[in-house]
Amino acid sequence: MSTTSLLRKLQKEYPLASREVLLDILVSCNGDVDSAKELLGQSQTPTKDTTSTRPIDSPKRQASIAIFGVKKRKKESEANTTCSSSPNTLKPLTLYTPEDIEAALPCSLIYNVLEKAEAENLLDQLMEDHNSWKEKTKFYLFDKLCETPHKSAFYTKDMSVYSQHTYRYNGKPVDTSRKYSKAMEACSDRIQELVRSTNKEGTAEWLSDACIANYYADESQSVGFHSDQLTYIGPRPVIAALTLGSERIFRLKGACPDGDRRTYNILLPHNSLMIMHAGCQEAYKHSIIPVQAKQIGLHERAGKVRFSLTFRHYKKEFTPNKIPQCKCGEPMILKPVFKKAAGQKSGYFWTCGQTYQGKGCGDFVWYDKPIR
Repeated sequence: MSTTSLLRKLQKEYPLASREVLLDILVSCNGDVDSAKELLGQSQTPTKDTTSTRPIDSPKRQASIAIFGVKKRKKESEANTTCSSSPNTLKPLTLYTPEDIEAALPCSLIYNVLEKAEAENLLDQLMEDHNSWKEKTKFYLFDKLCETPHKSAFYTKDMSVYSQHTYRYNGKPVDTSRKYSKAMEACSDRIQELVRSTNKEGTAEWLSDACIANYYADESQSVGFHSDQLTYIGPRPVIAALTLGSERIFRLKGACPDGDRRTYNILLPHNSLMIMHAGCQEAYKHSIIPVQAKQIGLHERAGKVRFSLTFRHYKKEFTPNKIPQCKCGEPMILKPVFKKAAGQKSGYFWTCGQTYQGKGCGDFVWYDKPIR
């Protein structure tokens, strides 16, 4: 029997479980439907109701994924400034509920962030605005010319702040800043409120004053594993990313070479907010992976298109005029490094950002502020 047929068989008995959940469990059971039912039986009771459709803005999720071995992560003050040694590479794990996500990662997932009409209105604006966004960004990585597979734009709440300084990304000046529209400002205020309500490290005075908006035209466009640059947001930042449009799979993996190499998958539906809390950028790398259209829920009007609005707090102590310059005479970029062996220094350092433009002086300066 084909995978599609096996999946349909499970969907008839477990209509409240999403297709992605059932496929993940079916694959983990090597296509054995009876074994899949046994696992599912530990978390929900099958039903004969065959109405398995769900609105994209009202996701229904399996009660918990704890049966698959998610361990509660260390408390926030311990996450994760030192890489712990782990001899085993663990299998990828899909997390389905906000509770499971918070237990395993320094992240929070919130559904239905905006009112439905507000989300649709902002999505409509972005569908028009993206036509004027800059084309894919080109940069060098290990002497190889690379290109981002998606377009992006920089938005800000207060244009006067950013007109005073030249901000850079991948070694190049950000040539165009856009002011928040009324719809985006209302969205920004809502997200700021939600982030602060988590009461986690760095959220009490967090501001959603800057936004990098990313446009993914279809399910094939992606972004590889990376940690967001810390240059203007400082160590242990909080970043909040709103998804509008098509669902996509958000993937995280441990950033420490000799640490826990578990990979986590999280489905981000329309109008959902992924908050990466303090320590996430240092301990994990994240990506948006390419998928097949049948693996995700498409938006009713936007179809395969997805926008990611990533809100950040650009801190006053990290404005360009306060950042050290390298031997090239250009502002440096801030990066983390964490010890992998006894005696190796951990912390953050400033380095030449012109490497991303295929040049650079290789200048290096330790960030000397105390790190929590």
